[in-house]
Amino acid sequence: MNTLNYEDKVLAAGAYAFFIPSLYVILTKKRRNKLLAFHAAQALFLWIGILLAFIFLRLILNLIWALAYLPFLEWLANLVRLLILSYALYCGSRVFLEEKYRIPLLNVPAEGLS
Repeated sequence: MNTLNYEDKVLAAGAYAFFIPSLYVILTKKRRNKLLAFHAAQALFLWIGILLAFIFLRLILNLIWALAYLPFLEWLANLVRLLILSYALYCGSRVFLEEKYRIPLLNVPAEGLS
């Protein structure tokens, strides 16, 4: 099936926005819809990347603060977090507009999982 009905669009967009719907799609019969499974898998890999980026950002920030406390770095870290989460919401909106949106480094493993 190459199209998404309204419920599947909401589920695919929600997978990019909230992480849990991607697990729901991958672990249930909703995975039969290949387009929905692709977006759920891609969203899962995106959220894994976001989690790793947040951990790395916090680690680097703590290492810098061990040498000298620079308060503006917290603002910079918050800006980076906001941009990353905005990108996840952007991906969800593209899916809701019925575009098969491919994230460059994540589409190959996502096709393998879906």
